[in-house]
Amino acid sequence: MKTVITSLFGIFLSLNFCLAQNVIRVEEELSFIWNKDTLYGTLLSQGKDSKKINKLPVMLIIPGSGPTDRDGNSQLIPGTNNSFKLLADSLLNHGIATFRYDKMGVGKSQFSGTEEDLRFEDNVDIASSAIQSLKKLGFKKIYIVGHSQGSLVGMLTAQQNKVKGFISLEGSGINAYILLQEQLKKNLPEEMQKSTLQKMDSIKNGYPVTKYNPALASLLRESLQPYLRSYFRYTPTEEIAKLKIPILIIQGGQDLQTTTKEGEMLKEAAPKAEYLYLKNMNHVLKMVDESEEQNRAAYTDPDFPLPKELVNKITNWVKSN
Repeated sequence: MKTVITSLFGIFLSLNFCLAQNVIRVEEELSFIWNKDTLYGTLLSQGKDSKKINKLPVMLIIPGSGPTDRDGNSQLIPGTNNSFKLLADSLLNHGIATFRYDKMGVGKSQFSGTEEDLRFEDNVDIASSAIQSLKKLGFKKIYIVGHSQGSLVGMLTAQQNKVKGFISLEGSGINAYILLQEQLKKNLPEEMQKSTLQKMDSIKNGYPVTKYNPALASLLRESLQPYLRSYFRYTPTEEIAKLKIPILIIQGGQDLQTTTKEGEMLKEAAPKAEYLYLKNMNHVLKMVDESEEQNRAAYTDPDFPLPKELVNKITNWVKSN
């Protein structure tokens, strides 16, 4: 799909003056065009002059799968965790700007297309459009941080755009096709497994599936199959190995969705990358104990904090690169 790029200055501009440091904090809503739709996000930056807020290094935060908004919250889960918002605020305190956006069809972002038309590569086009908008605003030091599925999106985006570095945040190291196979084997009754796995093979190999158990429509519906097929083409360990820029891989030990092994797989595929393992961090970047109850509670409660080591490591990594 052809991507049309524009850079619109904010619909609103919030300026907070810190008299002690004479620093202006800028929270600006930016929009950019992808195909025929407008996507919206928040640029958070600061400077001694409101016209020079682009002097800071800036991180483009790419969200993971599902209907995720700019703050890291999912429409499928009640409550908020505000993980991306908290990360952006914390990074700004260390002199790093951020741009985070609502995925298409989520929050203020538009989507006028159909599910049948979607491909995994569209996520990369959108992230690339956001990067071009940041460049038009004058930012020179642009980094990509991809969360969860956004890690793979970020790898592909970094291959296509000139950026300073890439951060994989709770990113998978395994091809999505293999992950889905493993999940189906664990969760489906034995009598359904063989048939369903055969249908997954058909989708992967380019053959549409028209008959399937209605209970599996959320995965096998015909309108989603082209997207899945395009997603299955990419293996994270292969894509991260192609990057020639500084890489930081961050993995939490309490992640219920991405295993510690997957973080280690990415590190093995990119041996020059820096690696940070945070034993008590979960998938939404919150500090939790080892109980599943607290882990899941953090998905819907913004009061769970981010690990201090997370922000400190990112800050030091940016300064060293």
